[in-house]
Amino acid sequence: DVAARLEFAVDDPDFDANAGQFTLDVEDGRGTVRRGGSGTLRVTARALAPLVTGFATARQLALTGGVEGNETSLATAGALFASSGPWMVDRF
Repeated sequence: DVAARLEFAVDDPDFDANAGQFTLDVEDGRGTVRRGGSGTLRVTARALAPLVTGFATARQLALTGGVEGNETSLATAGALFASSGPWMVDRF
């Protein structure tokens, strides 16, 4: 299991309630998010979903301008959101 803390900021010019600084703590397979933190990793609202679903890595999103951060925050985000990619069961 991964145990880590990621302090990130979400930039959302369309909906102020989504914007701000947050802290994600992960331990024993569980994650909790609270407002606050340093915002070391900056994420646009458009990049947030691809990041947390594993569709794109923090480093890939940094190349498109959707994520900005130092090496440590990019590596932490990579470890926390590592995935083989988003999927869903094909049953409706």
